[in-house]
Amino acid sequence: MNIAYIVTLAEGAAPARIQLIPMGTFVTNDARQLTLTLTQKGAEAIKAAFDATKTDKVIDYEHKTYIKPGEPNPAAGWIKSLSVEPDGLWADVEWTQKASD
Repeated sequence: MNIAYIVTLAEGAAPARIQLIPMGTFVTNDARQLTLTLTQKGAEAIKAAFDATKTDKVIDYEHKTYIKPGEPNPAAGWIKSLSVEPDGLWADVEWTQKASD
């Protein structure tokens, strides 16, 4: 499930907590249709790597942060922390006003 879809389904304010990756095997919902598997160990490794950077991670619009360096790439929000739950990897998110609206 992608973030745009999650936000579209949200009623009222944008969700402060979103699931980034479900636990177990799943198929991506993009054109590639990749089959991926997230294990407990993998989720914990992702969280540990995130925590080690000690920086928030950007949620961008249409991956523009990576497509055209040097051009405006406004953030939609910031991933502030990750947590590993039985059903997957979750993020606490702080949205920009524009994205929240």
